[in-house]
Amino acid sequence: MANVVLEDIYKSFPARNKQQKKVESSPTVESEQGSATDATSVLRRINLTVADSEFMVLVGPSGCGKSTLLRLIAGLEDVTAGNIWVGDRKINTLPPKDRDIAMVFQSYALYPHMTVYNNLAFGLRRTRFKRAKNVDRKVREVADSLQIDALLDRKPKQLSGGQKQRVALGRAMARDPQVFLMDEPLSNLDAKLRAQTRAQIVKLQRQLATTTIYVTHDQTEAMTMGDRIAVMDGGVIQQIAPPLELYRSPANRFVAGFIGSPPMNFLPVQVSGPLTLHHPQFQLTIPEAWGKALQAYLDQTITLGIRPEHLNIAPASQGIPLQVELVEALGAETYLSCVLEGNAQGADVPIFQARIPPDQSAQAGDTLFLVPKLEHIHLFDPQSGRALAR
Repeated sequence: MANVVLEDIYKSFPARNKQQKKVESSPTVESEQGSATDATSVLRRINLTVADSEFMVLVGPSGCGKSTLLRLIAGLEDVTAGNIWVGDRKINTLPPKDRDIAMVFQSYALYPHMTVYNNLAFGLRRTRFKRAKNVDRKVREVADSLQIDALLDRKPKQLSGGQKQRVALGRAMARDPQVFLMDEPLSNLDAKLRAQTRAQIVKLQRQLATTTIYVTHDQTEAMTMGDRIAVMDGGVIQQIAPPLELYRSPANRFVAGFIGSPPMNFLPVQVSGPLTLHHPQFQLTIPEAWGKALQAYLDQTITLGIRPEHLNIAPASQGIPLQVELVEALGAETYLSCVLEGNAQGADVPIFQARIPPDQSAQAGDTLFLVPKLEHIHLFDPQSGRALAR
């Protein structure tokens, strides 16, 4: 197996004009920001090291560049600038077939005219397993591990979505590559099957110890599967950390809002004292650990972040006054969608979400007072979005 290292990766696509001019020069400050006339910048200064046998997840909203980054590693797109290493080999200019990388696509990309057996065997016949008996042994070994050995004579049109996914995984596994790349492989499955297949992929990756880079826009997948997660937005990596570190210590407001479900609530507050945050509807006195971070923001407005699960219902007139607009009872917990009391209702009014125990009742139209767990609050610079350190 091998580690994967991305060094100062840039990717720009030519502008859509008559000449379709291709940008070939090294990136400059202008190209890093994206040029409106020459090219569309998709990835900017990507530096990432994936350790040998690590399960790395790339997560972010649609259009953030995560799938493009995966295609660069696979060799399906050319790098504009920077270097890609797999082990001790620089693979920038190698064709995909020489990179010793296997990719699982969102669409499965199975050969419809071939049986499951031949789909699994197709790549093996072009590798060190060329001899027929070696191919057969490997195919049956992989099929048994994925519990698809009873499907070997079927064609893709005869398979369910979950079965097709396992065949696609098996085709990648059979080659024993140095690196697995997976591009949103579970997006076509229903919720129950996604959970089952998610667990199966993680178990197989642990058994095979193959370096894996997995792309998803689903933060639940990211949190439950990855050894580490790289959060991307706008073609830039915002933070790389283990799942719980991302949740507990987000680097900026974007990461804080993207990781966690329901997402974090954000409110503008004024620093009216060394440890006092003032809002027109409430006031908070926060722990002394925040004192140093707030010194530079005295009498200024900053952003307060509170996760829905870090709120408790308080007696009347204590805490944040909220009017309940929607109640979602899920059995084990209840989600509330609220607006700040006194705010005019409308499409532009920010929704404040809370998660409460199922034994605490609430109805649409109620006014509740919620108190944040002060040890779990987050504070952010209003301009840069950078998280303030306590």
